[in-house]
Amino acid sequence: MDALVQSVQHYLPNLLGALAILIGGVLAAWIIARLVRAMVARTGLGNSMGHWIATDTPYKPGCGERVIGQVTFWLLFLLVLAGFFEALRLPIISDPLINMLRTVFAYLPRLLAAAGLTVLAWIIGASVRMLIIKVLGRINLDGKISNELAAAPGAMADNGIAGRISLTRTLGDLACWLVFLFFIPPILDTLGLRGLLTPVQEMLNKILIFLPNLLVAGLILCFGYFAAKIVSRIVTNLLETLGLNRLGDMGGQRAAAGQLQFATLIGYVVFVLIVVTVTIAALQSLQLDAITHPAEQMLTKLLAALPNMFAAAALLVIAYYVGRLLAEIASGLLNSVGFDQLLFRMGLTRCARKDGPVGTSPMEPCNLSTAVGTVVLVAVMLISAEAALRLVNFEGLADLLKQLLAFLGHLILGLIVIGLGLYLGAVAARQIRYSSLANANVLASFAHAAIIIFMGAMGLEQMDIGQDIIRLAFGLMLGAVAVAVAIAFGVGSRELAGTIAAKYLGHLASERKPSNRE
Repeated sequence: MDALVQSVQHYLPNLLGALAILIGGVLAAWIIARLVRAMVARTGLGNSMGHWIATDTPYKPGCGERVIGQVTFWLLFLLVLAGFFEALRLPIISDPLINMLRTVFAYLPRLLAAAGLTVLAWIIGASVRMLIIKVLGRINLDGKISNELAAAPGAMADNGIAGRISLTRTLGDLACWLVFLFFIPPILDTLGLRGLLTPVQEMLNKILIFLPNLLVAGLILCFGYFAAKIVSRIVTNLLETLGLNRLGDMGGQRAAAGQLQFATLIGYVVFVLIVVTVTIAALQSLQLDAITHPAEQMLTKLLAALPNMFAAAALLVIAYYVGRLLAEIASGLLNSVGFDQLLFRMGLTRCARKDGPVGTSPMEPCNLSTAVGTVVLVAVMLISAEAALRLVNFEGLADLLKQLLAFLGHLILGLIVIGLGLYLGAVAARQIRYSSLANANVLASFAHAAIIIFMGAMGLEQMDIGQDIIRLAFGLMLGAVAVAVAIAFGVGSRELAGTIAAKYLGHLASERKPSNRE
């Protein structure tokens, strides 16, 4: 018992000293942490860095100071805890803590140096970001780009996206992160992280090598875009001055309000050509063969095909105006020769004026000449379309259109033959009906139907519609008519047939007798 009391009395000063170290150390750590937090709050460094880091999420004021204060407190608390266990003479616990703290404090200068470099990077990056935002804000870059996009043809309605995305702030953030990227290698070197330093350094070297190419490509695109805008406006104004927009009025296609004019269309084409050429030059300056080579090949093929495309478009435009001229000439000639009266002469229809009393209104001809003019225009455009398709190397579509033209040619020829049959049948029926023949109406109807059937068969054969069936049906019909006439004459009129046969035989016998006497 005395030994225990002596041990307690011997260990009591150590315990009291350890408790004093613990309590005093915790109080000191708390006070120092509060002082550090107050100093950081007074400088405003924590709030500034917090607002800069949390760009897309709301930042709570004082969060940065609180984190720095807590880190300071726990570091000092670990130091107090190591002193507490050391005072208690518990090396099994105090030695690992002391070794850890020695390592931490030995590494602390590196951490402070890295923190200093990080703060320096933040100051420089924030300054560059603020400078870029102010400079681009002075020239109103976002407003100018929004106006250009709104004035572009086919631009979509503003849905608020342009107001939420600022190119000025995006460029400022990009510059700030680039500054941080340049500070990453010295920070890693200061921390002694050689395993991370080598790949990051290689990546940074590649970025530094690629950045000039990227800047050159951006400058080429920027200057090329503005040059394309200027040249397209010059071309558009020049063509408007030369009166190119009047071609639409000459062709009967008067442009509506807000519709694209010829001069404006050519200006846009010039703009696209310049932009395509500038894009090829920009891609070549990037020297990224995996991306630029396929894109360059595609754009080169597009530029190589543009002359043929322009030639095809010019051919179609010329064909349209030539077709309209030929259509007007054909319509005028046919109208002057009375072609509009053809349906009335054929007896198929008649067009009368709607004004005037019934029975007194004169016949008004149907507008067949205009329909023929339209057919002429369509034929010219189809032929030109085939040639235009061959110019742009669309051989499959051109062959298909050629077959369509051949079929339409047969179809029109067949309709002409059928129309001619209707006209000849009407003329023949009219002549027979006005003659002095007995049963003239029956004979006129028979002749009309026979001519229509005959010419209809010829027309359908020209259209290549069931030629074998048409020939067979026509032959069977003629054979049936011949057999019906023979039966009707031989069976239904036997006495008349006998009389005619007797007269014919008597006439032959009388002609043979004089020849025998001689």
